[in-house]
Amino acid sequence: MTIERGKEWGRQGIVPADAATLASDRAVAQHVARGVLGAGEPGGGGPLVVRLAGGDLYRTLGRPPLVVAGDPARLVPVDALRLRLGEGAVQVAVAHVVARRSWWRGPVVAVMNAQFVGQFDVAPRSHPNDGLADIVETTTMAVSQRWHAWRRLPNGTHVPHPAVRERRLPAVEMIFERPLRVWLDGEAAGEARTLTVEVVPDAFLVAV
Repeated sequence: MTIERGKEWGRQGIVPADAATLASDRAVAQHVARGVLGAGEPGGGGPLVVRLAGGDLYRTLGRPPLVVAGDPARLVPVDALRLRLGEGAVQVAVAHVVARRSWWRGPVVAVMNAQFVGQFDVAPRSHPNDGLADIVETTTMAVSQRWHAWRRLPNGTHVPHPAVRERRLPAVEMIFERPLRVWLDGEAAGEARTLTVEVVPDAFLVAV
């Protein structure tokens, strides 16, 4: 169940012996993809538990120390993003999906499950277990305005801005005027003119 206001996030539990330690967002996405893309819960016997050692999701969670298998820990549920580029196969991301041709001109779209993209605080209000994707996009911002926004990205003060649109949705479908390059969790995934993303709530557990 996604996080609720006024209630504690996650539960106490024991870190399973088979909990993978993963150091990148793409590694996490690939590890949980079978459960996210299939029916029912990941692994068929309950949500997968992972330990994070790097990545933007890891930073969003406050860079928790690595817990030891068999030790007690807090197990927090985390959402994933299920997506399709054009008519391609369905894929999974856990931190973010970014579509653009250039940072300096044309549309830039970030569909965020995490708060950060590298050093940039793109979605300061994002939470990885609220059942919503934070969609941050710009199409008409001039180069000079983008430069100022770029300088403010590391501390999240680029929003609010009249040329930056923010939405929070459980699913979104976007059609671009021309194909954009797409990155999943920081890795290039090709080009697409259409992009469909939906949030998969409680896709896996992170031991913190």
